[in-house]
This record gives sequence, C-alpha cells and structure tokens, in this order.
Amino acid sequence: MATKTSPNRVAERAIFTAPVRWRKPSLREWGLAVAAALVLTAITAALVAGQSPTYESRAVLQIDQPLAVAKSGDEGVLLKLARLRNKYGDLVSTAPMVAPIAARLGVPAGRVASSVVADAPPSSLLTFVVGRGDSPGFSRRLAQAAAEEIVTFAADEQAAAAVPVDQRYIFRVVNPAVAAAKISPRRSKIVAVSAVVGIITLAAALLLAQVMARLRLR
Repeated sequence: MATKTSPNRVAERAIFTAPVRWRKPSLREWGLAVAAALVLTAITAALVAGQSPTYESRAVLQIDQPLAVAKSGDEGVLLKLARLRNKYGDLVSTAPMVAPIAARLGVPAGRVASSVVADAPPSSLLTFVVGRGDSPGFSRRLAQAAAEEIVTFAADEQAAAAVPVDQRYIFRVVNPAVAAAKISPRRSKIVAVSAVVGIITLAAALLLAQVMARLRLR
C-alpha cells in the first residue's frame, strides 16, 4: 500500500530540490548587505589597527683584518672574515651576548633574546644588527647596544686567546642605529584584511537574502 505524503512535505521537498534560480536582490536587500559589510569592515580595521605596534631599528657593522687583507694574495682572508660574521651574528641572541646587553639596557634577558637578530648578507663584510620592540626608543637602543656588544665580544675573545694585536680581526660600527620605523601593523595589512572581511560579509548577506526569499515561498 502506497504511503501518502503530506502536502507540507511535498512543498518542502519542492523548495529544496528545485533548481536554484537566483533573483536580483532588491534595493532594500542591497542596502542591508552593504550596511552590514561596512560595519564589519570598520570593526575589523579598528581591531587590526589596535594591535600592539612593532618598531625596528638597525645598525651596520663591518668586519676587517687590515694587515692580513693587505698581505693576502687571494680571497682566502675575505672568505674567512665573511664566515666569522655568521658566527657572531648567531651569538648575538644567545646568553653570552644577551646578558651584557640586557644589563646595559636594564631589561630582562628574555626580552633581548627575542628582539634582536643579525643578518650577514653573502658576498659582503657587513652585518646588519636589528633591534625590534614596542617603542621606537627601545628598538634603537637595542640595535645599538647589540652592535657594540659584538664589537666588544669579538675583541675580548681574541684577547683571551692571546692573539697578537696585529693579527686580530675587528668589528666596527660603520652606521649607528637609525631611527626606528614601524613595521606592524602596516596600513596595507589593515586595508587588505578589512577588505576581505567586507567582501565576505557582503556576499554572505546577499546569499542569506536569497535563502530567506526561497523559504518565504513555502
């Protein structure tokens, strides 16, 4: 015996199994969708812009070994100096250097270790010492203190090893730490994130209007 399907069930099945036919949104639906998108875009922009800022400053070091370079007939000395930059660049965020930097700045060692890096570009004798922080002043002081600590650490290490003075390599600060620049949150990030949220909100609001219109057909 066949089971009868209630009229309501038939209508419901027809609504959700019929081919989707998108209709043109009304002006009211467009207005509500645009308003929702603008509100969420503004909220997102405010939230992203309100994140704690990060500033960055950098000082530039040069490594040299004047006597050895003058007497060298090949690139051997220069290659050795280039490798030494990596050694001290790696050490700048470790305990032997972090401790005196932190003591000089009067901040916890952990803050220094997580906020300083050194970059030694290939085919160069320069090292870029970068300090980052939540204020321009701290970032600049950190970059300068870290650069000066590399100079001191390298000199002390060679003195402790009794390396003759004329055979020592030296670091010197060729560019002191510059005024810190804000690196985050960037305006481009604020605009991009807000725009994505706005577009998604607009599309979702228009889709919701279509679904509600189909349900009203029941």
